[in-house]
Amino acid sequence: MSEKRSGEDGILDLIAKYFPNRHPHMLLGRGDDCALMTVPQAAALGNSALFAVTSDIFAENAHFRTSYFTASDIGHKALAVNISDLASNGAKPCAFSFNLTLTERQDHAWLEECFQSMADLANRYDMVLCGGDLTKVPLTRTKEKTQEGLDPLTLGGLNIGITAWGTYEHGGVPLMRHRAYAKNLAAEKNAGRSVQADRPVQAGACMREGDILFRIGEIGLARLGLFLLEETQDKAKCAEKYPHAVNAHLRPSPLVREGLLLSRFAKEFPLFVMDISDGLMRDIPRLLARQGLVFADEKAFGADIVLTEDTLSSEVREYCGKNGLDPCLFAYKGGEDYGLAGVCAKEGFPALQAFCKKHAVEHFHALGAVTNGAVTFNRQIAEEAGFDHFQ
Repeated sequence: MSEKRSGEDGILDLIAKYFPNRHPHMLLGRGDDCALMTVPQAAALGNSALFAVTSDIFAENAHFRTSYFTASDIGHKALAVNISDLASNGAKPCAFSFNLTLTERQDHAWLEECFQSMADLANRYDMVLCGGDLTKVPLTRTKEKTQEGLDPLTLGGLNIGITAWGTYEHGGVPLMRHRAYAKNLAAEKNAGRSVQADRPVQAGACMREGDILFRIGEIGLARLGLFLLEETQDKAKCAEKYPHAVNAHLRPSPLVREGLLLSRFAKEFPLFVMDISDGLMRDIPRLLARQGLVFADEKAFGADIVLTEDTLSSEVREYCGKNGLDPCLFAYKGGEDYGLAGVCAKEGFPALQAFCKKHAVEHFHALGAVTNGAVTFNRQIAEEAGFDHFQ
């Protein structure tokens, strides 16, 4: 057996152990300044260059705590949140890179556990690691806690930044939150640039009053997992009573299959879709273009959101019942659900229901109707903004 190298070379050796450097989509792999990726011909779409790109940061004490996240949990979730973005865009995961900022607390065994878990998830979707960067930061050592009350050893924490790519070789069309892509194509055409007639876009996609909001996936479970873990800092104890909630927070399952199905359905009926990462309370206004408008003339819509207890997890209902909480409001606030939220034309919604039933899509539920007014939740104005890292 060859001798283990130390330092950065040793980490690179460990990466090579778990992540192959050859893939049909990768012309030039890790080891150069850039990787060269090719998107396969997509005959059904007439397009050979379109691919989706997403990026996320997974930061200690912002997104996870090492007190109850294992190295395996961290490796899994860091990649899973990026895959969820690809799923919401209807893209088939293809490749990723990561930038890893380590501290002195991560030894070889920790890295091996983290990479093994991340590789297991990547292999599930045939994703190749095509590059990234590594660095190490010292821990700040002081005798007293910071003004914010943080333990000094948590400063200069672990961070993983991942960029992931996906393709549309499966024959679907891109799913979008807004009409941005369609407008960009129109702008290209008006500017005299050549635009393929069969470019994969939801032609004429336009959100209207009366369209139907829907969700796929559980909501509120990850929020419950976070509450329990923050309260006890004891993963094993929490998992005894609320196993699905703990797993939803620590090891979310991206809805790739569901996203690919929706991208096929969108060839017939336009859909607007996004992943539910900050909870429905925060993400629905984004989907309706009430926050972060893409274009100055993008119309902001409202919605009458309706949630009923029978559509929620039994663990959420049990916890809320024992603690005097409204389970529907608890789930609506959510956070880190990594399900899918979307809008479908009213006339196309029965077909979407039948399509999801045919393909055994679980946890598919209507949420309500798009309006020209405010966003309401169970007949009340939704006054809270939901989760925001910067507020």
